[in-house]
Amino acid sequence: MNRNNKIFMLIAVMSVCLWFSGCGSQYDGKQNNNTDVAELTIQNLKDYCVDEDGKNIYFITTENNTVYSYGLDGTKNGEYSISADDAYPMQFAVYGEEDSRSLSNLCLAGGKLYVYRENKGTLTELDMATGEQNVLAVRKDAMYVQKMAAGENTVMLFGYRGGETAASLIDKASGEELTVPVENPAAVAVAEKDSYWINTCENGQYCFRLYDAGTGEISEAYDSNFTYGMSDISYDKSEGSLYGYLVMGQYVKFSPKDPKVAARYTAVNVEDIPGHLQYEAGRIFIKSSQEESAYYASPLLYKENGFAKEEDAKAFLESLAGKEARVSSVEKGISKKKAPLLFNLAELQAECAKRFKISPDETLQIAQDLYEKKLTTYPRTDARVLSSAVAKEISKNISRLKGYEPVSQFVNAIMQSGTYRSIGRSAYTDDSKITDHYAIIPTGQLTELNSVNGLHRQVYDLIVRRFLSIFYPPAEYQTVKFIAKIEKESFFAGGKILKSPGYLAVMGKEAAEEKDEDGGEKEEGTNAKTLLAMIEKLSENDVVPVKGMDIKEGKTSPPKRYTSGSMVLAMENAGQLIEDEELRAQIKGSGIGTSATRAEIIKKLVRVGYLNLNRKSQVLTPTMLGEMIFETVSMTVPELLNPKMTASWEKGLDGITRGTVDMGEYRAKLEDFIRRETLSMAQTDRKQELIKRIQPLTGRESRGAAARKKLGIKCPLCDGEVETTPFGYGCSNYRTNGCKFSIGTIAGRDLTEEEVTKLLTEGKTEILNGFVSKSKKKFSAALVYKKDENGVPSIQFDFSGNVPDVLEGVACPVCGDPIEIMPYGYTCRRHRENPEACYFSIGKIAEKQLSKQDVKELIQNGHTQTLRGFKSKNGKKFDAVLTLTEEDGRKKLKFDFEHVEAKKVKDAVCPLCGGEMLVTPFGYACANRSRDGKEGCSFAIGKIAEKDLTESNVRELLTTGKTGTIRGFKGKSGKKFDACLELVKEEGSAKIQFDFEHVEAKKVKDVACPLCGGDIVQTPFGYGCAAYDKNNPESCRFSIGKIAGVKLKEASVKELLQNGKTSPIQGFIAKTGMMFEAALKLDEEKKVVFDFPGKEEPKETTVKCPKCGQIMKRDKWRYLCECGYSQFHTVAGIALTDEQMTQIFTEGRTKEPVRGFTSKAGNVFDAFLVLKQDENDKDSISFDFNGVGDKTEEQPEQETADKQPEQENAKEQSGQEIPQDNINNKENEDGSLQNQ
Repeated sequence: MNRNNKIFMLIAVMSVCLWFSGCGSQYDGKQNNNTDVAELTIQNLKDYCVDEDGKNIYFITTENNTVYSYGLDGTKNGEYSISADDAYPMQFAVYGEEDSRSLSNLCLAGGKLYVYRENKGTLTELDMATGEQNVLAVRKDAMYVQKMAAGENTVMLFGYRGGETAASLIDKASGEELTVPVENPAAVAVAEKDSYWINTCENGQYCFRLYDAGTGEISEAYDSNFTYGMSDISYDKSEGSLYGYLVMGQYVKFSPKDPKVAARYTAVNVEDIPGHLQYEAGRIFIKSSQEESAYYASPLLYKENGFAKEEDAKAFLESLAGKEARVSSVEKGISKKKAPLLFNLAELQAECAKRFKISPDETLQIAQDLYEKKLTTYPRTDARVLSSAVAKEISKNISRLKGYEPVSQFVNAIMQSGTYRSIGRSAYTDDSKITDHYAIIPTGQLTELNSVNGLHRQVYDLIVRRFLSIFYPPAEYQTVKFIAKIEKESFFAGGKILKSPGYLAVMGKEAAEEKDEDGGEKEEGTNAKTLLAMIEKLSENDVVPVKGMDIKEGKTSPPKRYTSGSMVLAMENAGQLIEDEELRAQIKGSGIGTSATRAEIIKKLVRVGYLNLNRKSQVLTPTMLGEMIFETVSMTVPELLNPKMTASWEKGLDGITRGTVDMGEYRAKLEDFIRRETLSMAQTDRKQELIKRIQPLTGRESRGAAARKKLGIKCPLCDGEVETTPFGYGCSNYRTNGCKFSIGTIAGRDLTEEEVTKLLTEGKTEILNGFVSKSKKKFSAALVYKKDENGVPSIQFDFSGNVPDVLEGVACPVCGDPIEIMPYGYTCRRHRENPEACYFSIGKIAEKQLSKQDVKELIQNGHTQTLRGFKSKNGKKFDAVLTLTEEDGRKKLKFDFEHVEAKKVKDAVCPLCGGEMLVTPFGYACANRSRDGKEGCSFAIGKIAEKDLTESNVRELLTTGKTGTIRGFKGKSGKKFDACLELVKEEGSAKIQFDFEHVEAKKVKDVACPLCGGDIVQTPFGYGCAAYDKNNPESCRFSIGKIAGVKLKEASVKELLQNGKTSPIQGFIAKTGMMFEAALKLDEEKKVVFDFPGKEEPKETTVKCPKCGQIMKRDKWRYLCECGYSQFHTVAGIALTDEQMTQIFTEGRTKEPVRGFTSKAGNVFDAFLVLKQDENDKDSISFDFNGVGDKTEEQPEQETADKQPEQENAKEQSGQEIPQDNINNKENEDGSLQNQ
């Protein structure tokens, strides 16, 4: 459904006053016929502009992201592919996420084109001389842009905002945008430099104002003397005249300050002119539409991209069925794409988040490490260009990179071609765009290169390749476009093939033809190589066969979620959200945070629980807490959410620095703001409003007032109101009269407030999806609310309205009935209605659900393409082709492994022959290798040391020559080990060997060194700080080794470092060999010590000290005297009484045998206890078995009941005394341990 557009050129052949005679009437009503009209027909024209000489026309279409240049005679001069601006997220869902063809407006000024991308809000500047592109601004304002006009330093955008016309101005240098303060602008045109003529409607009257963008001044209103506004205007600088479109097909020439019409013209053969015009070099260029399609401007279409309803699309295809198609247009061309600008920190963080799925904080740390190793330049920079001084010496950086093998061939090519000599005159060098530091580039110093691997090496490689790419020519693509017509309707096909990789070769993207120019995958069914081959055989008006027409279903999509990388870019550009120019200038170039702090801001928001960060995808989402805080703040102090406040505060602080603002006055205003807002919150009851905002977020997790939100409908059982509850919905009279009405989860699904309201007010809902049966199958149904004859209410399922969707384009291969889409898969309609009538249905196959396209291919072709992700009974994944065969008169599905297309390893090539690398059953192999491996290339990679390599491992190995640390290899003895892999190329062969030198220690996640804040890593002896350097005595020495025979688990180490102490750990072994349990903690010096329960205060006893006669005290372990004498009170598991200790001290022996001692072997025995002195006159207690009787069969060792380390130090042997020096040993009494 296309429309052809024509640009008509009204070309003058006589004097000024006769330019348009014959095309209409002059002001005096006389007519002449001396004006020629030329035309250029363009398919799906979107917007156009003309150069100042009036010799070339530049235009964009709805087909792609290309600007085309044509001469007046229809000769094509060239085309320019506009970058997709992938660094910027979609701001406005114009075409939907799946369609990036969204160039909407363009204008020309000073040899540069300005192109606006509608769905991302990006304004791109294209230098016509060099082809260089630069994104000037990323708009956040959802104003629909109708036209642009460019001055010397500014670009004005005119369009619609909220149903009203509006105009905005963008500064080319800063990208800042502000609203132009005029009422109801109707048309705009550049006057001189940065002043603009604006046709406005004020108080119902149309007039002209001259707006000076440099000073911000707006002229007085000039009466236009016209009843209607101008839908478009263009300014003739030579005469000071305006040309404007007035009514259908009529154009006027006049002076806005003296609006007497100088001439009035009507275009020849121009129908339905929408009013777009431009005056250049004595010519007026206007646009007309030819409504060839029956659906042009039809209300059945959705934004001209397709039909809004499926039935209309079907009717369209039916109207064309059986009719022949003819070639309307065949076009081939060349498009170019230049290397992107260099990395600043924000761009590097965004790219690393996209490629490696790492956070901005991790990227900053890696960039800092590379800088400290002198491998790259300073990372905390906002500039993406080189300084002129650096550009002069850039050959040094390049030539030193010859030693970096992965890019040595590119370095040699750059040095030989000498392209680096002109870099100072390119867009990659610009002193005006540098504040403190230039872009991140490699230094060329490779001394420390071998000390980095894994992710560090990948990031380094990324920086090196981006740097070298700017010295390579643009990538060139062979573009192909084909248009076929069936009656008045046109159908389009297009694609591109990489002709010359240019800089893409450096970036490792020589297979870029597999993707479209915006970096996304090609549209389904489009094959540029096939199309090019077909075009070679076709010419205009040839008849082409129509094999069939399918409907492709699409949908609009919201903007993509922020990733950690794109959030950094959004923070960097936050200043563009501020309309006030002076305030916006305060955070120009910094936005929210700085290049050094933005990563930490995001990290903190994740840490405090306001944001969730998906570690695999790096997608950021607000948590429930974060959303609640946002809603609360936006309701109470919305200024805190506006970057305008940050800018205002920055302005005040800047004023204090400059001496123009009094610090006391600034502080007083700040305190007044806090006081005023706090008082406002305290005095305003926002409870109900807050409940309404918070309850939808919390749902069932709501508690208190937030759980009770009234729905505004009556309870069906009493006069109460239905309200939300923690379990679902209930009656407000539950507490007062005990009403038991409630609605909870129904078949695994919670109802929304709208669904409950409809159910209770109308008695029935629409068909709802997402119910789950007892057998765990999903189903859809309507809900019906009924009361039985006794008035007892119930909610029941109603399946009567369920109508399965039909799979278009295919029929049942058994009976010919339609194929229906069911929750479990696909079925023949006849089979669903009567399983005996037809047997055909398709469910999950080997744990894989087939897509609609898979089923279509299967039925239409008898087989599918290679399908990936089947799962066998033992859980192993496999790929296969499905075939539909017939056996014994029945259709059957079978796996076909013979025609499985091998999966390619992306961005990796064979090191021997340069062929593609394929995934094979045994690992990976070159595509040029024969099935038996006997012919062709011999390179292959299988299992290495019992470990299967991942695709990312292989890609890294083949692109950089090394891998990062790979864990889980297994030696011949079965012991696991970690290693890096290295690819060693020799003449005619390549082998893979282990590299143990660069193995990275495994990090303990979410903890830091308590001494220096560095990472904690696993070591051969336990755990230690990553900052430790054996050659540097000043480096951090924190470590945790074996403690009392126990090697701590990672969970215990994390608990210790996160909380400062652990839970009790079992298995510690005292010096005596006895095991005990204890917690660990960090003391004030960050040493790891035992954390025993606090010591009890010693208790008074009746026992007198045998040395000095004082009354002794008893603690947990001993009897103690102030003179220093002590004895253990527990022996071999028996706690002695005061009476027994008194007998030992006074009589030297207990009067009776002590019963129930337990030996280390676990045997129970009895014995007397005696007090003896050794040769050093030290007291010791020992067993005495004389007089005990037959119970003593062995001489056991003494043992204490509490098994504390102090006791276990004693050497206890049966029949021997216990040495006093061991009993009084204070070693380890404080529980301290040295780090091992």
